[in-house]
Amino acid sequence: MLWDCPACGCQGIVPNLKFCPQCFEPRVEDVPAEGGQPVASDVEGNASTDPAPPQAPDLPDWGEG
Repeated sequence: MLWDCPACGCQGIVPNLKFCPQCFEPRVEDVPAEGGQPVASDVEGNASTDPAPPQAPDLPDWGEG
């Protein structure tokens, strides 16, 4: 389950991180995880185990100019 940082408010931190990626505060073991919000890995019957290909950001074409 995902967890939220009580120090800076960063939300949805993956459970295998033992510190907040935003403020680097160590995880407190009694921090409640988010409940009731499924993540893609929780969905049964997810046939694809390959990650989705990266998507280009919506930026102007660098070749223009």
